[in-house]
Amino acid sequence: MASSRQSRSFLEGVEDNFLRQVIDTPTQGDAILDLMLTNARKLIGGVKNGGIRGCSDHALVEFTVLTDIERRGV
Repeated sequence: MASSRQSRSFLEGVEDNFLRQVIDTPTQGDAILDLMLTNARKLIGGVKNGGIRGCSDHALVEFTVLTDIERRGV
């Protein structure tokens, strides 16, 4: 639920364009701070938390963008 007009407008745009959040694991502590949206979920694969690097408290997000050839298994 969005509390501000701008947040509601953003969420409406996401819904109107059939976008879905791809990242579903926390990227900083217990929070999901990264936003990766797609309207073709089959184009994004292998999304995973890549762990923390160095002194940062942010996790890397690793993913693959699937091309037409990769989706057909050629």
